[in-house]
Amino acid sequence: MTRLADITMAVDLEAVDPALAQLVAAAAPHLSATKLIGFELSVIEALTNLVRHGGTRPEGALAEVRIESDGREIRVIIRDATGQPVDAALYDTPPDPDPDPLAEGGRGLHIMHSCSDRLLFRREDGANVLTLAYRIGEPD
Repeated sequence: MTRLADITMAVDLEAVDPALAQLVAAAAPHLSATKLIGFELSVIEALTNLVRHGGTRPEGALAEVRIESDGREIRVIIRDATGQPVDAALYDTPPDPDPDPLAEGGRGLHIMHSCSDRLLFRREDGANVLTLAYRIGEPD
């Protein structure tokens, strides 16, 4: 497994765009233009959800984000040790294929599932860990 980037990100909305820019720059040489758009959409959704839905946190809370590749796929691993525990079943449930068009929210999991090739959520050593995977070399 080759690490393409390791980022320690403040759990703050202002930190999302700079972290995303680093992740996109690391993934771009490995993914097609169309696949990269899906990568960007799902990763920004995951990072934003981390900030908005992680609950009350200590001041200065940080999250770890890694992007790696095994030559077949790119993986983004987001590790949040300061957020509230999340039930893994929430991520295992297939998203509604036809979300309410008038709802103000509730599309994040649908976006992450639809725009990545694989999504895995787990609790590990007291942290929420989300992995998003994208196959390399797949047609658009």
